[in-house]
Amino acid sequence: MTTLTSRQAAAQSNPRGLIARASRYRDNVYFQDGYWMTIILTVLLYLLVAISLDAAGYTPQTSILVPVTVGALVLGIFMSFSRFDIFFAMSHSLFTGFAWILFLMTTLVTPGEILPFQANGIEGLQARAYHVLLSWVLWISSAMEGNATADNYVFIFEISFLVWWLTFLGTWSIFRYGYTWRAVVPAGIVLAINVFNAPDPILSFLVIFSLLALILLARTNLAEQQLRWREQRIYFTPDIDFDFVRSALYYSVMVLALAWIIPGLGRNPQVQSVTSPVRENFTAMTRRFNEMHPGLNQREIPTAASFGPNLTLGGARQVEDRPVLQIRADEGRYWRAVTYDYYDGAGWRGTRGQEQTYDALEPIPIPAWSNREPITQTVTLLSPTGGVIFAVQDLLAADIPISALAENVGDTGDRVEISYATARRELKAESTYTVISNYSRPTVQQLRDATTLAPAPPIQSTYTQLPADFSPRIAQLAADIATQEATAYDKAKAIEGYLRQNYPYNELIAAPPAGSDPIEYFLFDLQEGYCDYYATSMVLMLRSLGIPARPASGYAQGTFDQQSRTYLVTGDDAHTWVEVFFPGLGWIEFEPTAGEGPLNRPSGVDPAAADAGEEAAQSTVVPQSESPLPPENLLDSGLEDLPEDLLGGGGGGGPVRPWLPWAGLAATLLVLLGGLWVMRRTRLTGPELFSPDVSPIVYERMVRWAGRIGIPLHIAQTPYEHADRLGRALPAGRPYINEITEEYVVYQFGGRARQTGDGTLTETDSAIEAAWQTLRPLFQKIWMREQMSPRRAARLRSKK
Repeated sequence: MTTLTSRQAAAQSNPRGLIARASRYRDNVYFQDGYWMTIILTVLLYLLVAISLDAAGYTPQTSILVPVTVGALVLGIFMSFSRFDIFFAMSHSLFTGFAWILFLMTTLVTPGEILPFQANGIEGLQARAYHVLLSWVLWISSAMEGNATADNYVFIFEISFLVWWLTFLGTWSIFRYGYTWRAVVPAGIVLAINVFNAPDPILSFLVIFSLLALILLARTNLAEQQLRWREQRIYFTPDIDFDFVRSALYYSVMVLALAWIIPGLGRNPQVQSVTSPVRENFTAMTRRFNEMHPGLNQREIPTAASFGPNLTLGGARQVEDRPVLQIRADEGRYWRAVTYDYYDGAGWRGTRGQEQTYDALEPIPIPAWSNREPITQTVTLLSPTGGVIFAVQDLLAADIPISALAENVGDTGDRVEISYATARRELKAESTYTVISNYSRPTVQQLRDATTLAPAPPIQSTYTQLPADFSPRIAQLAADIATQEATAYDKAKAIEGYLRQNYPYNELIAAPPAGSDPIEYFLFDLQEGYCDYYATSMVLMLRSLGIPARPASGYAQGTFDQQSRTYLVTGDDAHTWVEVFFPGLGWIEFEPTAGEGPLNRPSGVDPAAADAGEEAAQSTVVPQSESPLPPENLLDSGLEDLPEDLLGGGGGGGPVRPWLPWAGLAATLLVLLGGLWVMRRTRLTGPELFSPDVSPIVYERMVRWAGRIGIPLHIAQTPYEHADRLGRALPAGRPYINEITEEYVVYQFGGRARQTGDGTLTETDSAIEAAWQTLRPLFQKIWMREQMSPRRAARLRSKK
């Protein structure tokens, strides 16, 4: 026996009318109640994701994401209401989405970019489409060769295709199957990643998204309950939609407010130990993605994990002024992480050296450059650094095992130079290690005298490399600046001073235009920038003059505390500088960035001036050793524990009670779990709130468990037919299945209820409840077997 709803009855009485047609299409969607509000909330949710990606500021062309999302929403909603199956819907979405995105991307092509096609007789939309397709092919070709292009068409296609499928699949999941969580969670993940990586602050989008998502989840949960109530003939008031959504709004605001005001857990060591591997892997993936898309405005991640074998010249740099390192040392201008040797026209790469491992306290056989003295540094991590080792040049030994990229230098090849080093054990927040470096203190006179010697051929050829299409304007500028200088040192100082005096420091610059030379863009067009551009400009100009030079990245000096003899280094101190090679003296640092203090050295003419020194933060000098390798016990110096109040790093406002973050987290979890428990209780036992009869409640539970083991109640089956099918699969439970089904049929179609006048259970209701308590463990056992053994589950289904 089948009971018709009022909408189905109207459709049968007027099968050709508007009501019948509307009913036929509405029956294809999961939520029959309040679908207009669900549509509105879904549209707002995905439009918010698209607008946030556009507002992030990666590139101006992301404005097409809004029409991409609108197209996916329209197609997804129409497909959900249609009678098409999932294969046709997905196939149609694939080709329609590709065509729609390609059409929208043609609107981004400028007239100048299609001139080559117009010269061959291809005009209009066809020429613009060909240019977009050609851009994709060229980017893929470059990526396969390990290079990157500054063309943003591929990024726009990638993000558009992601938004299209995110929106279409989310809309389809909500309206065709009622899977709201499967739609909300992926969209939330995309938005959270976007908030983390966005060059511009867009946290407000995440707050609004969370509010809309919670309301949507509440509304669809109500629609699902209304389906059950209608099937079980339970009365509910028409204005329940308004009351329920209003309560959901209050609850959502309360949860978001609580999450906003509780203390953050980011600095908690226990939390950092759990999240550190995930964060470091994510940072590595982000860095690789940024390297493949150098034309984007990118956010610089303020941790050592951002220092790697590649340095791309991109858009605005945003760093957080949070503590990263605390270093105990007598002196030190730069804490170096990595050096680069090869410039490809868009950025730097480290191509030299083989990976070597060194045990704790094992000296590294570095070159014995003159005028070097060992210096000890004890480094305490205040934030995860990806295992990168920071030290002043040149790294000589460490008290932890390390892996390093080591390049053989010298005539015999028995000496190595370290360009990058990482720890061979995990370094977490508050980890400490000690390193020894062979520190250089040359005088101006020594640097000038070193010009009379010629660098070794490998150094000369490697560190004067320039791209084949190197800009003649840059070479001419370098020649004009250094034309009056006689020595390599004076030429380097002249270029350093020119950059410091003529180019203002600015971190919030736009990315170089696609196809342009980033250093030409910096020197002649933008004429402002940050350290990556200053250092690259100076290195390229020196190389054009035949002087070996390279950029180095790490952290600048930081803030020195004279009393504790420690440097506090923050993310804002992330820096790139220049190292110039001087025969006999090795690599010597220069500072061309206007935003940093000048790097001055003693002249070497007056011994008193040489002893006093002019370098920033210079202090006691250790007597020079005849050997470039330090005595073994030198690593024992400076290992005393740091003062306890310094380990918290630069935060103001006093210490945070250790239990307070956990208490806030526990309160948030309790609120969320309470809300989930209420939703689950309503889902599992919703009819108990409206009907005192046990039989429909128990029967509903039995049908739900039958669906979990693969025996769902089909629309064409009667309760008895389903019970017979279920009994064949569960022979031991057949009597209880028949008993529950019989009482449900009597309740549903017999026109009488089983309740007593005082609301207590009858003997029949008690028997049904007891039957369910016996039957449920059988369902649970079979369900567990299905999870553990798919073959056993297949044999079970063969009995159905």
